[in-house]
Amino acid sequence: LPNQIIQTKSSTILYHDLFTSEILYLDLGFNLKSLPVEYLPYMRLFMRSLLEMGTKKESYVELIQRIGRETGGIHQSLYTSEKATKNDFVANLMIRSKAGTNKVPALLSILEDILSIPDFTNKARFQQILLEEKSGMEAGIIPSGHRVVNNRLKAQYSDSAWVTEQMSGIEYLFFIRKLINQFDQEWESISSILEKIRATLVSQTNLLVNITIDQQNFNQIKPMIESFVDSIPVSPPNNTTWK
Repeated sequence: LPNQIIQTKSSTILYHDLFTSEILYLDLGFNLKSLPVEYLPYMRLFMRSLLEMGTKKESYVELIQRIGRETGGIHQSLYTSEKATKNDFVANLMIRSKAGTNKVPALLSILEDILSIPDFTNKARFQQILLEEKSGMEAGIIPSGHRVVNNRLKAQYSDSAWVTEQMSGIEYLFFIRKLINQFDQEWESISSILEKIRATLVSQTNLLVNITIDQQNFNQIKPMIESFVDSIPVSPPNNTTWK
């Protein structure tokens, strides 16, 4: 694939010149290594909260409707992998999105809202997300038991597998169950931790931007994307030791 590396003041943009029928594919990758290790089990809950709890200016229903109306979709995932050439690994929160070129300003506005002013105060909504996570994890253990066991074994030898185990393995299920049992007493602390994760993670120094669209359209939307990246705060690099 064609790949052009563009360095901004504090982050990196990967650009792929491909024909996409005037659709922008925009991925934002935030480096999880900037977070303290005790925040790793919160990451699935945090990434769902960004899109499923609304913002300080609109409810989660209004946000979901706005995303559906203005974009081709915004999705989030956690990505971990060993590096092939170094004794190191990658751990990123990925926010993947797409939109027609005429909707790029609307897409960037939505991304700016969910990254800068998410609402982490809706206790009932977060509890619903928490219960859904527990139900989904428990329902998947038997049909996907081989993968669950495989990653738990690999976690003893692989840093990236260990991180995956903390965020989505059996350790995560134990964490979810404990959080549910103590939810009413711990809610204020949980809400505060979600905001601390956002404040630490959402930084240009942690950001990798991945763009796919043809060169002509990229030239038109590049200033908008650069302006969006510049709107994200800059913080000093903060790689932590997890193990």
